[in-house]
Amino acid sequence: MHKYSLVILLFFLPCIYPGFAGELPLNFDVRSFILQDSKTGKILFKRNEDLVFPVASLTKLVTAITAREILTEKSIVIIPAKMGNNAKGKLVPGEKYYFRDLLVPLLNSSANDASVAIAINAKGTEREFVGAMNRWVSRNGFTRTRFMDSTGHSVKSVSTAREILEIFRLVSRDPIIGKILSEKSGKISDLSGRTIENSYTGAFLESRGVGEGQFGKTGSTNAAKH
Repeated sequence: MHKYSLVILLFFLPCIYPGFAGELPLNFDVRSFILQDSKTGKILFKRNEDLVFPVASLTKLVTAITAREILTEKSIVIIPAKMGNNAKGKLVPGEKYYFRDLLVPLLNSSANDASVAIAINAKGTEREFVGAMNRWVSRNGFTRTRFMDSTGHSVKSVSTAREILEIFRLVSRDPIIGKILSEKSGKISDLSGRTIENSYTGAFLESRGVGEGQFGKTGSTNAAKH
């Protein structure tokens, strides 16, 4: 059984999952995608793979890897009082978490509040952190990827199917990030012991035949056309 890496952008849920099993249904309404055999690296199918589009929460892949370069697993992240209207979630201002734990809602639940909290704690402001994200993509040769926020909420956070595929391959090599991306749920606790349960946004992947032990990342905004 082959394993594939698939990136789909625009007019379909933006997603990437290197565990797609079976045949790819090519009769869906998709403007841009790329399908790669994960074992051989061969590109099997592609369509407009270099077109630039908003990538929604796939942005959080770079949020995670950028923060990993700045913070340690045991760095304490304090939830800020003000994070913007697009960062509402389960986290409570003033709570303290270990950075490693906040990667769970960031990647597993695609939580905007976790994303902004990590960004602010890592670099002082989200704007400064986004600058670090853009330096990461430039350093790794991604010329068509640029971010305007840490969450993917901005329509100006953009990339291409080809570059997102390569970004995912790079980011998922990180042992902590790769492990979290493979998890279906996860409870985390702040330093006082309050526990929150994180939903699994990858349920979409399971409905498309992604099996046990395989992993991916999804994203959705109006601009990304889900």
